[in-house]
Amino acid sequence: MKKNANILIYTFLLINSFFCLLLYSAYLLGWIQQVFTSDSSYLSYVICLIFFIIWIMSIYAALWINKEISYLNENKQIGFASEYVDLVRKKFSGNKSISYDHSLLANTFQVKLYLKIKYISYTANLLILLGLIGTVIGFIIAVGGLGDSLAGGQNLSRVQTVLGQIVNGMGVALFTTLLGSIFGGIWLQLHYEILSNFIEKFVINVIEKVESEIIPNIEK
Repeated sequence: MKKNANILIYTFLLINSFFCLLLYSAYLLGWIQQVFTSDSSYLSYVICLIFFIIWIMSIYAALWINKEISYLNENKQIGFASEYVDLVRKKFSGNKSISYDHSLLANTFQVKLYLKIKYISYTANLLILLGLIGTVIGFIIAVGGLGDSLAGGQNLSRVQTVLGQIVNGMGVALFTTLLGSIFGGIWLQLHYEILSNFIEKFVINVIEKVESEIIPNIEK
């Protein structure tokens, strides 16, 4: 990690550039316009709005974690790692014991870091759930239209209107599910997995530093 201090940023740039390219391609093909025009429930707008807000927040989280990694690599006395080192020093200063177990502090340190990104995983699951809700709403619209078509009898204009309602309901069901799956189940979840991976590496590096540099000095 010291050789590639900004590898987290590069990873985020690569992943998000790929997804943005896919979105741009979908826009050129007219698929994005079709998603919004076909969704009479407006759940697609809700999903996109929530995704965009959390997407921005997850990028900010990536920048923050990258900054913390840089502080550790440059041995700066600021940031989460420095606070953890100070806590270890306070706990073991004047300790005559042979054992210097700081596992409880390490677990607390890890939890505090994960709290910074926990909302990403929650939102990813929420978007998937909203997509499923859209599926239910869409099928309700479609089934309602199917019932009307059966009652329409020989009235051709009414049957055509009802068929349009059925198609609209299927559009709501499919497009909201698609958006929830892509934005939540894939894009945001990928953000969360990448950040989790770098948090794990960061915690390992901090603990290794404490074990190899801080505790030996305390013992002296």
